[in-house]
Amino acid sequence: MARDPWDVSERPHTKAKLRLLSDYFGRWLIIWNGPRQREWAAKDWYVIDMFAGQGRYRDADGTVRGSPLVYLERVNDMIDKLRAGGVHVHILLMEKKRKNFAALQANVNDFLDSHPGIGDVATVTMLMDDSNSETAWAAVARLPLKSNTPAFLLVDPYGFAIRRETMDRLVLLPGRKDLLFNYMVSGVKRAEGIAAKPREALSRREETTLATYVDFLGQDVVLGEDADSPQEYADAAFVSKGYYVVAYDMDYPDRAGTLYYLLFVTKNKDIADMARGMFGESKKQDFSGQLCFWSSEQLKAQISWFPPKDSA
Repeated sequence: MARDPWDVSERPHTKAKLRLLSDYFGRWLIIWNGPRQREWAAKDWYVIDMFAGQGRYRDADGTVRGSPLVYLERVNDMIDKLRAGGVHVHILLMEKKRKNFAALQANVNDFLDSHPGIGDVATVTMLMDDSNSETAWAAVARLPLKSNTPAFLLVDPYGFAIRRETMDRLVLLPGRKDLLFNYMVSGVKRAEGIAAKPREALSRREETTLATYVDFLGQDVVLGEDADSPQEYADAAFVSKGYYVVAYDMDYPDRAGTLYYLLFVTKNKDIADMARGMFGESKKQDFSGQLCFWSSEQLKAQISWFPPKDSA
């Protein structure tokens, strides 16, 4: 029986990822609402979620808020400060699958209905579309992003569902962008295993996987023996364009090895350093609740990062 993708009862890594998202997005709101940033930053801030899902997960203990409700929860936590600063957060949520989209609408609207004041500081737009489509991109391109516009982007795709050409477009958007990307290293390794087979031995499904994989990587990334590392993809997609990349390795909960990397992408070195520290702190406790007694600096040093070549 296929595992329910919206049940996280036995997926501690997904819950850990959502905690990291909540932690960082809360800090993002605080940073941009700081006195120095308020002097020059635009009052309209943007959040773009390319794979919003249903907005909520099922759990053995109840439910867990997905990324759309994480944004709203964090905005609601700061509602008074955002309102006082004249800030408005525009949240664009994309979801391709009809069933997921219906659940997303219901969950987001339930939150908005139960927090009526949030409409003063936040607007949510939901779009049922493939995030790689031209209509989806037109919706993103219409956003009035400028050089002083704060923007937070989440790309948490199903497998290889984000094409490299879409990622390149996102990276080139105007504005002060921070991006969090779920790079599924376990899927990459499986695809590399398929690529090593003779072409005549591939099934139709494997051929489709390979074609999707090439679209995901782009023509300038060839992994081979580097399938365990996100660095080549990070270098091509982000670092070569002047971004810092911080790579959080999310290990399997039940065996050795890395399931995926959360890649945090920013042009601000101080923000990258803050993200390294935040990711390091999250390693103080493993999935079973076991505490690590390493210092914060030791944990931070475990977090890989890839700076631009010309950075100081």
